[in-house]
Amino acid sequence: GGRALEVIAAPGHSPGQICLLDGRNRILFSGDHFFPGPLYAHAPDVNMADYIASNRKLLRRLDEFDRLCPGHNDPWVDKDVLPRVSKAFEMIFSGRPKYAEDSGLHRYEFEGFDVLIRGEQVESVRAGYPPVSANLVFFYYRDLENAKRFYEDILGLERVLDYGFAVIYRITRTSYLGLVDESRGMHRAPEPKSVTLSFVTEEIDGWYEYLKSCEVSMHGPVSDATRHATRGFVAFDPEGYFLEFERFLDHPENAALHAVLEGREAVYAAEGASSGRPANLGLLANVIWLYYRDVPAAQEFYEQTLGAKLLVDQGFAKVYSSSATGFIGIVDEAQGLHRFSEDKAVTVALITDSVDAWYVRLASQGLTMKEEIGDGASIPVRAFVTLDPGGYYLEFDHFLDDEMNRKISSYLNKEK
Repeated sequence: GGRALEVIAAPGHSPGQICLLDGRNRILFSGDHFFPGPLYAHAPDVNMADYIASNRKLLRRLDEFDRLCPGHNDPWVDKDVLPRVSKAFEMIFSGRPKYAEDSGLHRYEFEGFDVLIRGEQVESVRAGYPPVSANLVFFYYRDLENAKRFYEDILGLERVLDYGFAVIYRITRTSYLGLVDESRGMHRAPEPKSVTLSFVTEEIDGWYEYLKSCEVSMHGPVSDATRHATRGFVAFDPEGYFLEFERFLDHPENAALHAVLEGREAVYAAEGASSGRPANLGLLANVIWLYYRDVPAAQEFYEQTLGAKLLVDQGFAKVYSSSATGFIGIVDEAQGLHRFSEDKAVTVALITDSVDAWYVRLASQGLTMKEEIGDGASIPVRAFVTLDPGGYYLEFDHFLDDEMNRKISSYLNKEK
């Protein structure tokens, strides 16, 4: 009848669920995504992360339509119901609304609709923090090829993934570094590099002499710290990112970190690699140091929202657990190597098989999403991006079963 309809992907109720937008007549045909009555969220093919993300997607387009035409029951529904639907799903997983038992399901009643869901769907999200397999930090470059040469030829890191515009290197058994062409990434190279990437190693002096022989720029000589029990030095990569090589010395301050790392094996240069890195220089762990004005807020976020455990307390700086050999460092910007900045040329990523559970958990707590959950359009990764209290981009990644991901997936599977 002369209508032009826009197809809006709205997975969740089912993988292929769509809505149709008649922009001219300001009508959204919502299908099974929403209809008055019980919304079935308990079926085997329901994906709650996608359902919540689709709710949020439709909310962002709320000013483009006035009414819904659902697939069942009432033919017309006012669009004001959609914000209530979105809020309802988040409330269910935050544990706030009461429910009634209904044929073995939980029925949550809201104004104008109900939600039917299995109890174990809710409890699996609320029972505990989903696991994290590894840490990954992304840096952004004007000259990606030059950065790749530095990390491969000098630092001797193994490339485990190559998407063209982005490559990923293995640092330790559960920590990785991603280099991104700034023209294709979430950040630009000129943004402040408010991050320090720490390589934890027992061979501090060996690393210093080697990098010095490669004429790598240094912040200063290797030395013992005066304020905390570490020995190390700071070098610069080709575009100015700070790389700290450090050893956490035998001291009560470091006891919890040493206990976590006990028995862990360092990673050395890959056999047959073209790097000049000496075979005896290993990397045991990795700390991603981040810089904050409000350290208590950052601590609360990583402890309460992400479930991280404090391992090292240096006063102005803290080290938190993340993965087996990957850690997050929180630094008071007034006393650290960097100052706080609104923009930051860095993304911190957590690699997890439970990316959907993390999304549901964090979305139900009201966290702002820079990117909603979904499979990549051009790369085989399922991911979402949120923000921490300091404005750092925090990405959760699951590498899908694809030949492009074969090498990194192999390493990740070995560490499970």
